[in-house]
Amino acid sequence: MNNSIYRKKNRLISSFLIAMLLSGCSSSQLALGNKDLDQSDEEISTNEKDADDEAAKDASADDSTKDSSSEESQHAESVSDRQGAGEPWKSPAGDYYPESPYSHIISCLQGTTELSYARDVSIKDLFSGTVEYACQDITGDGTDELLILTDRDGKGYITAIGYWPEKDKVCTVFENVFNRGCQNISTEGFITDYSYVNSDGDTVYDIVPDKDIEQTVYFRTGSYHNTYGSVLHRIDYKTSTSEYKLDDKNITSDEFEHYQKMTEETVSFQKADSVDDVIAYLKEADNGYDEKMRSFLQKKQNGEGIFANPASPEAADNIYATAEEAYDAFLRNETSVRCAYELTVVNGDFEYVYGDKYTLQELCDKYSGEASNKSVSIDCGNDGDKEMCIAISSDKGIEPVETDIVVKYSDGHLYMLLVGQSSSRSALSVDEKGCIRTEGSSGADHMMESLLVIDANGITHHIYDCNIVGAESFKQYIPDGCELAFNSEKVLMYVYDIDGEIYYSPKLQDGDDEYLTRISSECAEKGIQITSEDEVNAIIDKKKKEYGI
Repeated sequence: MNNSIYRKKNRLISSFLIAMLLSGCSSSQLALGNKDLDQSDEEISTNEKDADDEAAKDASADDSTKDSSSEESQHAESVSDRQGAGEPWKSPAGDYYPESPYSHIISCLQGTTELSYARDVSIKDLFSGTVEYACQDITGDGTDELLILTDRDGKGYITAIGYWPEKDKVCTVFENVFNRGCQNISTEGFITDYSYVNSDGDTVYDIVPDKDIEQTVYFRTGSYHNTYGSVLHRIDYKTSTSEYKLDDKNITSDEFEHYQKMTEETVSFQKADSVDDVIAYLKEADNGYDEKMRSFLQKKQNGEGIFANPASPEAADNIYATAEEAYDAFLRNETSVRCAYELTVVNGDFEYVYGDKYTLQELCDKYSGEASNKSVSIDCGNDGDKEMCIAISSDKGIEPVETDIVVKYSDGHLYMLLVGQSSSRSALSVDEKGCIRTEGSSGADHMMESLLVIDANGITHHIYDCNIVGAESFKQYIPDGCELAFNSEKVLMYVYDIDGEIYYSPKLQDGDDEYLTRISSECAEKGIQITSEDEVNAIIDKKKKEYGI
């Protein structure tokens, strides 16, 4: 595997939309929240001591000491193994990292590049007054986003801007209300939101006023798929007890402390009177990018910080000499598959932490489904090494869903490269060369299609996105006031996005070539450049060949 920089296909965290309306709260309340956490540690320590004293009355000192030592040893080995002690395991594509984002963000600040996916505010609006700014990775890929704090209409707001290599776009990856009293940004790469349910049953976004009330803390990350971000973890606890839950699973006080510590070191912001102050800061940050990424990759590989998951199940993880042996063992539930460094999620959600392990049965339980009796061998990258694709079918939800999972053998272990779902309005297929095609619809005359490929190193690459539209939906692509004699019953317009370049390619549904020629000429007269189907296919084939297809 070559140790080189690549354009990253997908971000760490798969996205689901959670919109939060946050109420105002003071900075003193956050201090109270941290104080409560510290008090909780003291109370937990006292409670555990009392429990130990009671246990000592019912057992001999020798037996108690022996049992305690054994449990502590097992716990230490378990947590140490999860967090990467000893020789770190290495995922396929673990040496790759995205290109530096700073020059792209600078171009956006200078007005050369457009800011994509901004909901409420433009670059000009952001810098209409004094702002506070910092750089911090909040998308989990190691590359910094530019974080900007502003005040508008008496409220604080945060806007996070990052570079999306797959689309070659500078995007808003997080945009929401930001209250310094009950939110902060950890240097570990997430935003914390505190909330609780009051006596009236209403959710209040604040630190709990009483230690007997359950506190909920969301660890929220940015996302290149929506500006509300994603939830990495949810923790529920009461400071008056020693009961803690991580994503609805019980965790110990030690494991809770691991997450609490991650919130303690927060991002420091600087004030900027103009956009030039931020540009100078980004140019300086660019100088240390390679060293920063090497440090990030080691941290991720070792399962540190947000990449540690103490609540992850300890599934069997055996070593096999050949891919065939490993695949057969996995299908018999004798070993597990690890979430790879670069796990692509298509048409659905799959929350995971790098290195999480699942047996086939656990994946079936996760999706409330059953695995197909047969697996399919595929050859990603056409290198002769076989990968495995399995399907899990479920009819437990609103509609039947099929989940396809692509698994790769590497250095004795199995790694999950891709998780994709098919339903009634969104289909996904994987072919024998590792090409993934998705199809869906969002209206009577609007369909969507995407093509991705997995290369020999296990990296997923985006080939194209395509919107297939009729006359009505095509209006969004043409200048205002532009009228076209466009009959959607005869022709559909295929609007391809390939590496950020847009290609318009009409295809006949019914009619003759003369009609297609007339449509193409009319579009050209209106300034819409038409690309023939053969020309588009040649561009797509060239991209596929780059990855061995």
